[in-house]
Amino acid sequence: MEGGECVRVAEGESGGWSLSREGIRFVRKNALESNSFDTERIEKVMDLLESARGQITISLGGSRLLYVKEAYTESNIMLVENSR
Repeated sequence: MEGGECVRVAEGESGGWSLSREGIRFVRKNALESNSFDTERIEKVMDLLESARGQITISLGGSRLLYVKEAYTESNIMLVENSR
């Protein structure tokens, strides 16, 4: 398969992305955005109520979005001395 020219789709930090029939959908700043194959413009599709982490999946028709919601994160650092 022959490749074409590399083109940057979005500037800045972004989350997951997925292909749809219309273009590449990706998460940036708690919003779902789309880079259209036809117009090559980036447009906001919708605001997300929560931050989407990791990979996202878009249905072929573009009407459904599946993403991971990070509900709770906690970490502890503990020092254990004389452990056996």
